[in-house]
Amino acid sequence: AHQPMRTGAGADAEITVVVTVVERPEPLEALYREYAGVLDSCGRTYEFLFVAHPFFEEMLEPLRALERQGERLRVIESPRSIGETALLRMGLAQARGRIVITVPAYRQVQPSALRDLLTAVDSGVDLAVAWRWPRLDSKVNRFQNLALHLTAGRLANGKLHDIACGVRAARRDVLQDIPLYGDFARFLPLLAIYNGFNVVEVPSPQHPSDLPRRVYGPGVYVRHLIHIL
Repeated sequence: AHQPMRTGAGADAEITVVVTVVERPEPLEALYREYAGVLDSCGRTYEFLFVAHPFFEEMLEPLRALERQGERLRVIESPRSIGETALLRMGLAQARGRIVITVPAYRQVQPSALRDLLTAVDSGVDLAVAWRWPRLDSKVNRFQNLALHLTAGRLANGKLHDIACGVRAARRDVLQDIPLYGDFARFLPLLAIYNGFNVVEVPSPQHPSDLPRRVYGPGVYVRHLIHIL
């Protein structure tokens, strides 16, 4: 069983994990315990911030119970329905950790990937991004991913292979310096490169539950990329 690290509800946290609960969330308590278990095994102090839309109240209740029990997590509920970027900004505003990890409310990579992302940031990288590799997707999904990165790859000087992955680690000051607006949270690595930060991708085993999820067509991302330009 996961044994939480408790001290002042995260006041001494070195790492803040921001989970944006915006679409297709999986059971959040299980998600929390899996990621927290990895951080415990690394001996890192941490806090979790679950930033959510108001209509996920039923899914948030198990987390509120854990919060009352002293687990190192906080639930931040938006007063109205807002986009993922705005939820991320809410989380960053309340983050206490020197390092911030962002994860979606569903599994994209194996939780063990957090270790390698933290190692990259500890070595001096500004932003480390999980690259789901090897890919387990269908051929259709792989083709869509290739089409997207033929465009995004050029904009990122060939540095990005998985721009749609929301599992990332960075120093908090780096994320606070990147202008986040509109619906561009998913393009955070690209925005970081534009702003002169050192971005690396870390190959991370794809989680099997990531496979059946909806995949946006390349056109959706290309339209956003045009807006960025």
